[in-house]
Parts: sequence; C-alpha cells; structure tokens
Amino acid sequence: MTTDIILPNRITADDVAVLANKFIDINKRPKDEIINIDINYIYFTEPAGVVLLFNLFKLLDDQIEIVIFDNGSNNLGKRYLYDSGIFDEFLSEVPRKNRRGTILTLKDIGTEEYYQWHNSTLLHWLRSCTNRYKNDFTAIKTTIEEIFNNIKDHSKVNSGSVYGQYYPKNDELVIVLADFGIGIPTALRNSEKFDSDLSDSALILKAFEEGVSTESTPGNRGAGLPNIKRLTNNRVSTIQVISNCGRLRLANGKIDSFGDSIYNYSGTFFEIRIDISNLSLYDDEAEEEFEW
Repeated sequence: MTTDIILPNRITADDVAVLANKFIDINKRPKDEIINIDINYIYFTEPAGVVLLFNLFKLLDDQIEIVIFDNGSNNLGKRYLYDSGIFDEFLSEVPRKNRRGTILTLKDIGTEEYYQWHNSTLLHWLRSCTNRYKNDFTAIKTTIEEIFNNIKDHSKVNSGSVYGQYYPKNDELVIVLADFGIGIPTALRNSEKFDSDLSDSALILKAFEEGVSTESTPGNRGAGLPNIKRLTNNRVSTIQVISNCGRLRLANGKIDSFGDSIYNYSGTFFEIRIDISNLSLYDDEAEEEFEW
C-alpha cells in the first residue's frame, strides 16, 4: 500500500502533531509500506517543520520506503529544506546546499554528547548571531541541558534532534528540540504517582511543578522542567511544549496557555523563541582588567 502526502505551503509548531499523524499512528507505526512526499508546494517552514520531518525520516528509514517528489522547480521553501540538511542522511543525491550562517546545524544528539555539542556548536552560533563573543548564555544553556536531561531520564530514547534559525529582521532566535520517546504524560502515568484520568495537558502542567518527578531516587527531585520556565522570565523568550495530546505555552515566567488536541504527538517537542534584543538574556560581561 502507498500513501501520498503533500507538504503544506507553511509548517509551524502548530502543525507538527497534525503532520506527524499523516505518517505514523499513535504507536509510531508507519501508515503504509511506501510514503510518497511531494515537497513542491512548500513556501515556508520554521525550525519546527525541519525537526519534525528529520525525526520522521529517522524513525521510518529502516521500516518503509520514503519517496521524495521534486519537480525541479526553483522554490525558496523547498530550497530551504535542502539547505537545512533534512535529506542528507536519507537521499543518495541532494542538490548542493547553500551555507547559511543563520542556521544552527540540524543534528541528532545523544544525551551523552550534549556538553561537547554545546561548547563546540551551540555557543559559537549564539555568539555569532548576537555579536556577544564573551557571553556564556547561561540561561539558554541551562534550559537546553534540562531538556536533554528530560530525554535521558524519562523519554525511553537516548537522543533528541535539534535545529535553530536566526531571524535578523526580528531579532529572534528559534530553537527546536524534539524526540519520539514516550512523551511527558505517558512517563508520568507509567510512574503510577499520578491520577491516570488526568488529561495530557494536566500532566504536563504537573511536570512543571517544583518537586514533581517520575524518578524515585533522591538525586532527581523534579527541578528540571521548572528550570526551563525560568528562561522566559522578563519576556526573554516563549517556550511551547507539545507532548502526546497535550500542549503548553510558557511566557514571562508562567504558564501562558495549555490545552489538549485531538492529534497525538508521540514524543516531546520543545520550541524556544528568544528575543535577542532583550538585555535580560545576557550574562554580565565583565571588562578585562589590565595591569601596566
């Protein structure tokens, strides 16, 4: 059997669960033995779309045949998909990529690789985009580190995919990290510490309460996800979380909105939107002192 999927002309975080459900079911099984993907109508995709498609290809690559239909037209949205690196691991031939300095390279990162990646790739990109070459970006580092800790401790997978885009005209960085693990609500239900009748969004809300954890060991007291919320203080950023059927948005240090969708995202998805014009983002940069 064959399924034909036409990528929409625009993909944002609001579309990831809907699009994922065209490829896989709730148990992450492919919808068909062959999936044909038409990329000719896409006009714009945010990092959310790049990470979703990359994770889907990675999940399905050894299970089914994926066919990319490209009619050769000069489409800027399609060009961006190639430049992002989505297809590099899955197609035998890809068009020559343009090097975009605004892109944080798409990568599947093992939970043990995080610190090396941060020091060699993420920090360089943050400094280059902001022209803050002395800054350590502690708030961003802590947030992404906690997301990887969440993947390691609760998702039942050992890696997550990350990708970023700098939008100079908006003074905005967008970073997306996502996995196809079991998801935050499922992890909390499996721990048997929470009411299994709670909705997925209610369980994600629980996960962001101080002291809440699925871990039984004293070493993990549930400080991780609340730490993520702190990056949004002083309107530095907004963070959207999608996991199973639940979704939640953090803004200005608090829960801005939450709810449930009829569409299931089989894993956990984080989108971080950072205002680099907000001075509260930056660590203090002490001037060097010299003795003459």
